[in-house]
Amino acid sequence: MTETRGITIVLSGGLDSTVLLAMAVEHGFRARTLTFDYGQHHAREIASAKRVAQYYDVVNDVVAVDLASLGMQSALLTKDVALPLDMASDDVRQRATIVPNRNLIMLSIAVAQASTYGHHFVWFGAHAGDRAVYPDCRPEFIEALNVTLRKAYGGQHPLVIAPFIDLSKGAIVRRGIELDAPLQYTWTCYAGGDEPCKRCGSCVERAEAFSANNAIDPFRREWW
Repeated sequence: MTETRGITIVLSGGLDSTVLLAMAVEHGFRARTLTFDYGQHHAREIASAKRVAQYYDVVNDVVAVDLASLGMQSALLTKDVALPLDMASDDVRQRATIVPNRNLIMLSIAVAQASTYGHHFVWFGAHAGDRAVYPDCRPEFIEALNVTLRKAYGGQHPLVIAPFIDLSKGAIVRRGIELDAPLQYTWTCYAGGDEPCKRCGSCVERAEAFSANNAIDPFRREWW
């Protein structure tokens, strides 16, 4: 059965995808979420995704795609590559956090799942601040992916959309505050500890986003 208002959301457990889910719920979509366990050091985000999905009472499927076992070199997968600390999120040295082909792999799986449930759309949380470092978070990647999917499906296919592609992290946080999204449950840090390191590019960008909105980050470990 085709769900004309059905949508698959790639839910990492971070700020962007959580606000995406909040927006989907606000617009009346029947959302189903998909989270990936790909061998990342910061697997703590998977628990965040489950908690956010529970908050909205939507299904959260967790798919294991062990990219680390492929020997990929990334600061998110192996200790052989140092995690960049104490620098801007768009610093060229943040390329150490690139996981090769990650979004193409994950979005291909997400589209397959969306097809299974008759969903017309797949949303993921790429935003304007990602472009400097991550090629697979740029508009041309999304456009090319949808062209490829059209060929792969021989016509109609679930459309991959990044609703925040032209928004800054600060604008996304502002939207999340407006929607009363459960930002307190989100996880951002790449370091892989029990507490945010507040030094990696992801933590720095998060802090700047809340500061831009004159807002206090609501994350509290004890809320878990």
